[in-house]
Amino acid sequence: MRLGKIFWIAVSVAACSQAMAYDLARLSRVEDPLILGVQGNSAPTACAMSDDGDVIGFLSDATNLVPNDLNGLADAFVDTPVNVLRVSRDASNAELPVGTDAVAVSDNGQFVAFRVSTPPLTSPVPAAGEIQIYRLNRSSGALLQVADFIWPVGGAGYESLAISNDGRYIAFISDQNLAAADTDGYNDAYRYDAQTGNTILVSVDQGVNGSNGEAFRVAMDGSGDVIAFDSSEADLVANDTNGFTDVFVRGISAAATTRVSVRSNGNQADGSSSLLDLSDDGLHTLFLSQATNLDSSDADTNGAKDVYRHSLGTGNTRRASKQANGDQFTQDSLAGAISGDGAQVWFVVRPIGDPTAELWRKNMANNALLQLTTTSGAIVQKLDVDADGDDACVLADAMATDLTASDRNARGDLYRVHVAANDAVTINREGERNAPIAAAVTKEFSELLGIDHAGTLAVIRSYGPQPDSETFAGLSESPGQRAYLVDRFDNAVETPCRNAQGEATNGSCPIAALSGDGQYVFFVSNGSNVHPDMPSGPVVFDQLFRRNLQTGSVDLLSRDTAGDPAAQGVLSFDPPSASFDGNRVVFSSFASTLVSGDTNGFADVFLWDASTGIRRINVSSGGTQANSNDFSAAEISDDGNLIVFDHSASTLVAGDTNGDVDLFLRNVAANTLVRVAQPGTQTTAGSALLEFSADGERLLFTSSAGEFTDPFNENLFQWTRSVNQVSALSSLLTSVPGALIEPVAFVPDDAGGYLYTVDENSDPYLVEPVLYRQYLGGTDPIHSAPISPTPLFFDYTFSNNSGLRVSTDQAVFLGYNWALDTTDNNREFDVAELYSGFGYAQFNIGSIDVAEDAGNVAFEVIRHHGQAFSASVRVFGQDGSASNGSDFNVSGAGILTNWGNGVDGSIARNVPILDDALAEGTETFTLTLDSYSTVLPGVITTLTVNIIDDEPSDIIFADGFD
Repeated sequence: MRLGKIFWIAVSVAACSQAMAYDLARLSRVEDPLILGVQGNSAPTACAMSDDGDVIGFLSDATNLVPNDLNGLADAFVDTPVNVLRVSRDASNAELPVGTDAVAVSDNGQFVAFRVSTPPLTSPVPAAGEIQIYRLNRSSGALLQVADFIWPVGGAGYESLAISNDGRYIAFISDQNLAAADTDGYNDAYRYDAQTGNTILVSVDQGVNGSNGEAFRVAMDGSGDVIAFDSSEADLVANDTNGFTDVFVRGISAAATTRVSVRSNGNQADGSSSLLDLSDDGLHTLFLSQATNLDSSDADTNGAKDVYRHSLGTGNTRRASKQANGDQFTQDSLAGAISGDGAQVWFVVRPIGDPTAELWRKNMANNALLQLTTTSGAIVQKLDVDADGDDACVLADAMATDLTASDRNARGDLYRVHVAANDAVTINREGERNAPIAAAVTKEFSELLGIDHAGTLAVIRSYGPQPDSETFAGLSESPGQRAYLVDRFDNAVETPCRNAQGEATNGSCPIAALSGDGQYVFFVSNGSNVHPDMPSGPVVFDQLFRRNLQTGSVDLLSRDTAGDPAAQGVLSFDPPSASFDGNRVVFSSFASTLVSGDTNGFADVFLWDASTGIRRINVSSGGTQANSNDFSAAEISDDGNLIVFDHSASTLVAGDTNGDVDLFLRNVAANTLVRVAQPGTQTTAGSALLEFSADGERLLFTSSAGEFTDPFNENLFQWTRSVNQVSALSSLLTSVPGALIEPVAFVPDDAGGYLYTVDENSDPYLVEPVLYRQYLGGTDPIHSAPISPTPLFFDYTFSNNSGLRVSTDQAVFLGYNWALDTTDNNREFDVAELYSGFGYAQFNIGSIDVAEDAGNVAFEVIRHHGQAFSASVRVFGQDGSASNGSDFNVSGAGILTNWGNGVDGSIARNVPILDDALAEGTETFTLTLDSYSTVLPGVITTLTVNIIDDEPSDIIFADGFD
C-alpha cells in the first residue's frame, strides 16, 4: 500500500457521531518535564559514523532530541560538532508520519541516507506496507528519493543500508524486482546511482543472473564500486554446496562475485555466516560465523559465533575475536566493524566470567587486543567505526550507567568510544542536544491501575523513574514500569511504595491499589527498607504491603505461617483488589507457606483480613485445591465479603469438565465457592473477568462461548448475582449505534448505569470508537476518539489494558493513544481524566481586601474537573464585623452562578460594598458557597472579604476638642 493511499484512507472515512466531547486532561505525566536534562527519553536503535569521525547518524524515537518532534516515531538524527539535528524529513522540512528504520552517512557526513517504512499488516486484514529510501544533502537541503517499493505481507523488509564516501551511491535490500535482471521475487542487494538515477542488481552471479535465494545485509566500500552482502543463494559462485548462508563481495566494475566466508584455501564454511562490515578500501570483509573451519591457524572449538576478517588480495581468513593470550571466547560475538584499511577490528562479545557483553578492539597487524569497556550493563548489537579505527559509535543498554558520569535517564544510550595513540580510552555520551528540551510524557505507555471511589487519587503504571521528581535520582539503575500515585486535583506524582518514615522503597514498585475510601494504598515491592521485618540483604521476591496514607504506617501483609515474609512473595502482574475500608485485600501468589496445607505447587488467590489474617480463596467449598495456576486479577466487593476471579482449574466445583477458564465467586462469610456466569450447560469456551460492581451484584465479563445468547456476536456479557442471570450487555443498553467493543464499565450509584464503547464505523477493519454513558435512564455519547491519519496501521482507540474507571462524581478515567496537545507526543497509551463528571465549585481565592469606596468586591466562582450536566451554586453572605445591608449587600436568596452542560471554568461575580462615611477600622465578612445543584463542593468554599476603611481617623486634642 502506497503512503498516498494510506493518507487517502484517512480523509475518506466517515465522520464519527457528534459526542458531547467533554475535555480530556492527561494524568500520566512527568512532574518535571526537564528532569532528563539533555538525555533522551528513549533508547537509540542504530548508529553510523562518518569516516572522519565528526558525524554520528543514529535512529531514535525519543521525543526530546529536537524541538517540535511530534510524530512519536523513530527518526534519523545526526550528532554533529554543532548540535543534534533531525534528518529524516520531507522536502518541505516537515516531520514524517512514518518511522525511520535505517541510516547511513557519507565520509564527512554531508550526505545522509535513511529508510522509512510502513510495515505490512496481517490483521485485521492483510495489507502491504511500503518502504522508501532517501538521501539528504545536508549542505544544500536537497532531498532525493532513492527507492520506493512495496513491503509485501510476509516479507522480511531487511533494514540494511550503505552509502559511498561521496554520497553518490546507496546500497540497500529489496524483495521487489527493481532491475530487469531481477526476476526471482526474493530479497536482493541493489545499488542506486544518484548521478544517473540508475538502480542495478548487485546480488548476481558472474553470468549476471538474479539469485533465487535471500540477501540480508549490505556494506559498501568508499568508492561505491565494491559491495558486500550475505545471502542464502547457492549459485552465486561455483561449488557453493554447503547449504548455509554465506558472505559475498561484488565488484561492479569487474562484474565479479566472490564468496569470502571461506577458509584461506578456498574451502567452504561448515556453518552459517552473516555480514558485519566492509573496509573503506574494499579489500577486507568482516563477518560473523558459526563455522568451525575458517581459520587455518587455530582450532575453533568454542561452539560460538566468532568474528572473522577475509582479505580479498591474499584470500586470507582470520578469526579476530580471540583473547589476548590466544584463548577463545566462550560466548557468541554479537557485532563488529572494521577500519578503513582493515587493520583495526572492533567487536562485541561477553568475556569469560562477565555476565554482560563488552566492547573490544583487535589490531590485526600485531594481534594486540584492547578491552574498551567494563560495564555493569551491556553493549548492544550496533556498532560502527571511523576510517582510522580510532573512534566508534556504539549503543549500550539502560544498565550501563557506569560508562559516563551522570547517566540518569534509565534508558539505553549512544556513545563515542575513542582510543588514543597510547591506547588510552575515553567514552562520551552522544546524541544529546546542547540545551534540554521538555518531555512532558514518558516515551513508553502508561496504564491505569485504579482509583479510589471519589477519584481523588489514581494509581498509574508508567516507565520509571522519569515521572516522579522525588525518587528520580535514586532509580537511574532501575529502569522499567513502576506504579505511581497521581493526585487528580494538583497533578502531584509520588511513589506509593514507602516505609513508615516516608522514605521511598529502595527496590521495585510494579503495582499498587487503593482502598475505596482512599485511606490505604496497597503496594508490591522487594525493597529491603520498606518494613523492619524485610531482610537487610537483597530481596528476591516482591512482598505485599499496606500503607496508611493518613498516618504513614506500613504493614507487611504477605507473611507466611511463621510470620516471616513469604519465601516466594506475591505476583505483580495485576494489582491487588481491596475492600472499601481497606481491611481486606485479595492477591495472588506462588508461595506455599502463606497458609497451611498448600501443596498444589500452583499460584493461588489469597485474602488478607486485618482481623483474621490470610486464607486461600481458590479452593472448593470442601477445601480441594486448584489443579492449575492463577495468573489473573481477582476483585472484591466493597464490603469485603464477595470475591470473583477467573480460573482454569477443574477441581473447584463439581462437574467442571470444560477444560477452560471459568468465573468463580467466593462468599467469605458463608465460606462457599460457586461457578458463576454459566448458561444451562457449561460453556465450551473460556470467560474473562472485566469488572465486578462495588456492591457485588453485577459482573461484566467477556466470552466467545456459543452457549451464551449473543445476537450480535460481541462477546460482552453481564451476570447478575441476585437472579443468577447472564445477559448480553447490548441487551441492557438503550442505544448501541454500532458494534459494542471494549472497554466497558459500570457507572456508580445506578443499577442500570454503564459506560461502554461503540465502534461507529461499519467497515470491520476501521475503528471509530465513541464512548457512551447510560446513567439514570439517559444515554449520551460523552467522547469520541479522533480519526487516525493512518487507520489500519495505527488506530486511535481507548485502551483495553487500562479499562475504564468511574468515580462517584461521574468522572471517567481511561487510557487513550492520541495527542491531546503538542506536549503529548509519545504515540503511546497515556491515562487521562475525562471531565464527564459533575465538577467541583469553589472560589478563585480565599481572602481579598477591598477599599470601602470601591463600590463592589469582584471575585470568581470556578467549576473544575467536570463539565457534565447543568450545574449551579449560590453565593451567600455572612456577617462578621461588617454587616449585610450596612457594609455590604447580598440577597438572602444568594447570588446564583450556573453552568450549562459541557461548560466549566470561572464566572465573574461581585458584591456591592456600602460606604458609610464613618471612620472605623477594617471590617470583615465572609462569602460562602451553598445550595449546590449537581456540582460538588471544591476546596475554597469560603471567601473572607476585608473592607479597608477610607475615612480619615479622628484626632483628639488635649482640651477635649477634636
